[in-house]
Amino acid sequence: MDRRDGRGAGRDGQRESSAAADDPSPQAAARRDRAGGLRPLLLALADEDVRSLRRGARGTGRPGALREALAAAADPPLCIARYGAEVWELAVAAAANARGGVRGEAVAAVALAGAAVAAAVPLVELNLRRACRPASERGGAELRRRRQSS
Repeated sequence: MDRRDGRGAGRDGQRESSAAADDPSPQAAARRDRAGGLRPLLLALADEDVRSLRRGARGTGRPGALREALAAAADPPLCIARYGAEVWELAVAAAANARGGVRGEAVAAVALAGAAVAAAVPLVELNLRRACRPASERGGAELRRRRQSS
């Protein structure tokens, strides 16, 4: 198995036909493509989240630097929550249409994506609260609604 993308090496044609049999819905291929496109974005955001934490911890001693760092630190988890909500929606649709082992994986993806959103939203709110900016300015209200509905 190729660890970079989670697909078996050298068997893409066979894997595609198997995936089509496990999820026969017409939107299945589009969901798989979108989910595959979100993966590198989410990985990059996780790296950016770590970098923003390090930048904030260093500080500059300049007045307002910590507030700016905290506000900026809200951006990666906010994006993670937004993309996580999209993954959740894709996974819900896949779970509704899939069969066999693919359905089990989709159900697990629903739980994991929901947990990622649930974990990211409080981080956004905390950083923005500490930066003295209301969460609604940066999409916190929308994410709270999504979290409550999942």
